[in-house]
Amino acid sequence: MTSKLQAWRFIAILIAVVLSFAVWRAPELITAIRWW
Repeated sequence: MTSKLQAWRFIAILIAVVLSFAVWRAPELITAIRWW
């Protein structure tokens, strides 16, 4: 039970990091897509 909780916590932290990175890089990605 505790191992599953730790796994879900790790997954949640990973998703939070990916989302924050995506939001941080969003303006550059939008401008890059716009220039296509």
